[in-house]
Amino acid sequence: DTVWLPGDPARFRAPDVPGVPRVSWIHGPLPSSWQGPVLAWGQTRATAALGAGSGPDPEAAARVNRKSWIVPVRDSIEASIRGSGVVRSLEDWERLQEACRLAWGIGSGWVLKGDFSAAGRERLLGRWGAPSPTPPEAVSRLLRRHGACLLEPWLPRTGDYGCSLEVDRTGGRLAGVHRLLVSPQGRLEGIEVNPGKDRFDAWLAKEDAARMEHAAAVVGSTLAREGYRGPAGVDFWTYRDRSGVEQLNPLGEVNARLTFGLVAQRLARQLGAGSTARLFLDGGPARSAGRRFELVSHEAGPFPPVTLTFTQ
Repeated sequence: DTVWLPGDPARFRAPDVPGVPRVSWIHGPLPSSWQGPVLAWGQTRATAALGAGSGPDPEAAARVNRKSWIVPVRDSIEASIRGSGVVRSLEDWERLQEACRLAWGIGSGWVLKGDFSAAGRERLLGRWGAPSPTPPEAVSRLLRRHGACLLEPWLPRTGDYGCSLEVDRTGGRLAGVHRLLVSPQGRLEGIEVNPGKDRFDAWLAKEDAARMEHAAAVVGSTLAREGYRGPAGVDFWTYRDRSGVEQLNPLGEVNARLTFGLVAQRLARQLGAGSTARLFLDGGPARSAGRRFELVSHEAGPFPPVTLTFTQ
């Protein structure tokens, strides 16, 4: 494959890994002789013009990748989160903060996500009684950048997961289930996959697994109706409510693009992982056991190194 980068590929290093094809790196304008096809990480008008084949309509991709798009989908499966809602003004933010506090208690918090955001970026976290409360100016800046934001309660999670979908005109086909490795602040740090645990009931209790199967099917059919085609991911998580009972949030986020979950699943299959494998986006912990393959590293710039670690 040929991989296009926004920056100079000379800063990147990709060691040879047995079982992984060697990659050619390019940047800048594509040659006039370029014939494609193009697999876009996320579809835009520019990538569609390059001939991305059966990829999604760019306008459909723009609609469904808004964080606020998930609100009516949650409502349709009775999975709305108390205290959550769309924020378009400081007044909305203040009102929903108070709704979160009343619903979940003063020991909880909230997260404000920019309408176009991913992997824990472009967002603000707040907690009642914190030494440094979130200033309204920071909320105003986020609103100016995105126009709208999604506010949700920040709850004590007990597990973070994701599933991969392949969406066509008939709906979504489940392509795998995985665990998300996240920081205490909710930023994505890696993906954990296991060939023997590619179903919801391998990670969740029976009733929760059935809820997730339904939620994934609804997301797939809704994306198809919107005109989206191609890979997508659904993040879901478990948490403890005010009484200490573990609950499932079946629709944490919907990401209508090529996700790291799908990449990790296919890499593990290609490299012959027979048990748990982890794809770390920041190099991963040095103490991790098992075979370790560095896929990409860089000298400088905003891109983190990516490694795939097999654990025993």
